Amino acid sequence: MPFDPPSPGAAALTIDPATLLIKSSAQAGFFSANDILTGAQCATGFIQNLIGSITAVSGGAPGDLDYIPTAGGAVAQNTAVQFFAPPPGGGASEVQGWFFAAGTNATDATHLRPIDYNASSNPNVWNRFL
Repeated sequence: MPFDPPSPGAAALTIDPATLLIKSSAQAGFFSANDILTGAQCATGFIQNLIGSITAVSGGAPGDLDYIPTAGGAVAQNTAVQFFAPPPGGGASEVQGWFFAAGTNATDATHLRPIDYNASSNPNVWNRFL
């Protein structure tokens, strides 16, 4: 699933084979695990590097992507993250990219509902793009 951020246009994403970090053509350089993104950065294709912080996609426990609080705007729309973990359903760890957007998709291989998902008060899901 491609990641198409809003203006100023789509960003091209590449993976550095030496570091396994994602690079976006909308910015110069890579990001460290301590980078904090602004709403403007999210809107131009910046990607939050969570390698080392996220160790699983789901499970509802600290270290899982679905555990990150998202309700009430805690995660901005179009926020994108990358991390190294087993894919949904299991398997060998791999670099993954997910972005957060409005949606009600059920959890599957390319969509993930956060544990604070609510169809009326927090209808947002993580969408896999890498």
